[in-house]
Amino acid sequence: MNRKSRAKNQAHEEPKIQKQAPKPRGCFLFPQVNGKKVESVELWLDSGERAIIVWFQDRTCLHFDLECDLAVEADYFDWRGGEQRVIKRWPLVRRT
Repeated sequence: MNRKSRAKNQAHEEPKIQKQAPKPRGCFLFPQVNGKKVESVELWLDSGERAIIVWFQDRTCLHFDLECDLAVEADYFDWRGGEQRVIKRWPLVRRT
């Protein structure tokens, strides 16, 4: 196949469209923080503040205010092999 034929065939190829998996119902995305590097994560459950704060290395943060009776259980997973592997589990924390 010569260059002209190859270029003509390439011009007629359909563009590849990457489809994203649909997000689960009840899932909320925060695209403004995509690609940011996390510095630390804080969980506040005192009488003055109930929040989860994700601090990024650029000194911005994503702040979640939590309401009412709350219990939090945290797990840290590794998905790099394609399957879920538990790295660490923390005990259930309840607001007192």
